[in-house]
Amino acid sequence: MVANLVLVGAIHPSSGFDRPGMVGHAWLWDPLFLLWGASVVLGLRARAGASGARRDR
Repeated sequence: MVANLVLVGAIHPSSGFDRPGMVGHAWLWDPLFLLWGASVVLGLRARAGASGARRDR
C-alpha cells in the first residue's frame, strides 16, 4: 500500500526512490504476499475447524 502511495506522489521519500523497484513491490510482491498471507490464514482456520469437529465425536 505504501509503495502505491509513493508511486502516485502522496508520499515523497526524502532520499528519492527507485521507480522500477517500487513498481515491482507495488504491483508484484505486495499482492503476492497478501495472497500468501490470506491463504495461510484460511488454511489454518480450515484445519482448526476440521480438528475441532473430530474432537466432538
